[in-house]
Amino acid sequence: MYLIYNDKMYLAGLRPLIVFLFLTLFAPLIFCTGVEAGIMLHPTRIFLDNRNNSGTVMVINQENVPVKYRVSTTLYRTKPNGALEEILDLTQEQQELKRMLRFSPRQATLGPREKQTIRLQFRKIPDFSDGEYRVHLKVSPLPEDDSNARKADNTKLGVQINLLVGFSIPIVIRNGNLWVEAEPVACERTVSKLTGKPVLSVGVLQKGTRSAVVNITAYHILEKNSEAKVLLGKVPGAVVYPDVSLKTFDVPLDETLLDRIDKGFIRIELSDSEEKNTREGKNNVQYKSREF
Repeated sequence: MYLIYNDKMYLAGLRPLIVFLFLTLFAPLIFCTGVEAGIMLHPTRIFLDNRNNSGTVMVINQENVPVKYRVSTTLYRTKPNGALEEILDLTQEQQELKRMLRFSPRQATLGPREKQTIRLQFRKIPDFSDGEYRVHLKVSPLPEDDSNARKADNTKLGVQINLLVGFSIPIVIRNGNLWVEAEPVACERTVSKLTGKPVLSVGVLQKGTRSAVVNITAYHILEKNSEAKVLLGKVPGAVVYPDVSLKTFDVPLDETLLDRIDKGFIRIELSDSEEKNTREGKNNVQYKSREF
């Protein structure tokens, strides 16, 4: 079973007979511990283009036991609600895209708390169409040897559950002279569904042929167009892909400044979050600010 959330994939290997019971009773624990334990990938997103066609991903074993894992690639389509759905019926162009992204190793074993580097390289074929493409690099832990599983103490629980948690990260590939514009179009004070703390819900609209990668910074100002501003909160590295166009981000608020929000205005500023040497076409990037 594959569960997709926030550009990451969670792979759960469960016995079919106990899937429903386990998810019903212990689902909250899966999502709390899956990020803290098992395998972690860094960075969580990589951009490649014609000048920078290679990169690395660090695989980190956070467990105190060895972990064997397999590396593969897959493609996802973005559904209207923002969720990712794996594309199973690949077109010829999509199959070629996967073949153009090379990586090594494809399988490895990490000792307790060890790290491993996965090397990536994008080799463009002739007449490759301009545009931005996404291939997800998927790292999937493999089941432990049955002999090890038998050593577990099964006197406390009649049925053993082997939960494997894996991740996938997007590899963003840009080809050609692409452009992007982005601007904040909505801002509302609300409460985070995840933390229960006050946030600014900021809608960012993207236009163009490539993704917008921005820092979202919220300031309080007493008068419009004022240069005097007080920092309220910030979200670094927010990404809006071309196939989504409009995306909402929660900007955490400094709770000591909440009284200020009821007076004056809020200025949302978007700034470039990518390093100059990680992409092409810097002059084709325009990020705007707006006051609410």
